[in-house]
Amino acid sequence: MSVLHRLEYFARTALRGLWANPLTSLAAVATIAIALVPVGALWVAIGNMSALLEEFGDELRVTAFLRADAELADGRRLAEQVAGVEGVASVEIVSREEALERFRRRLGNEELF
Repeated sequence: MSVLHRLEYFARTALRGLWANPLTSLAAVATIAIALVPVGALWVAIGNMSALLEEFGDELRVTAFLRADAELADGRRLAEQVAGVEGVASVEIVSREEALERFRRRLGNEELF
């Protein structure tokens, strides 16, 4: 008996079984579908989380605030040390006044100040 004949036999037998017991067949198909829905949802969620981590993981940004009584020279020395760390792309020193101005622009409502 060839492979093609065996496949035809199994397909015919399966279809006969499905038509002979439609309620049982429907219950089996529904059970399998219900079992696969959470697996599919998890697969989609993992794919989305991976994409988000790839997108935002490359854009890590660290902000450090110095004490109010810190001198600008101390900030520059610290910036030079941080710039020497492997993986640091850039270091920017922002004065207190410039930081306040940026905050005001982003907030958009100067009445709070």
